[in-house]
Amino acid sequence: MVAIDPAATSGEEAGETGIVVIGKDHQGHGYVLGDASGRHQPADWAKIAVAAYRAHHADRIVAKRNNGGALKCCWLRSPRRTQSAGIRLHYRAPGLRAAR
Repeated sequence: MVAIDPAATSGEEAGETGIVVIGKDHQGHGYVLGDASGRHQPADWAKIAVAAYRAHHADRIVAKRNNGGALKCCWLRSPRRTQSAGIRLHYRAPGLRAAR
């Protein structure tokens, strides 16, 4: 799975957009397989996330919703592009956290 925590703003002073590839083994142990986090513009982090999805043969992309922000208008939201790539998108509210 590719997980995205987009920055609420963009530009030089913005925080980083978190982009990680995670997986688990047959025993259920979780691993970080890749980290492409950085200060990316929305169209750029969307392309990075899709590239990570393809490179790691992920089964989905999970993105956190941030203030309805950049996620609304980015390349990743285009149904034609995501469906043709076979990408399943899931969105999570900011209050949800992964269980330990």
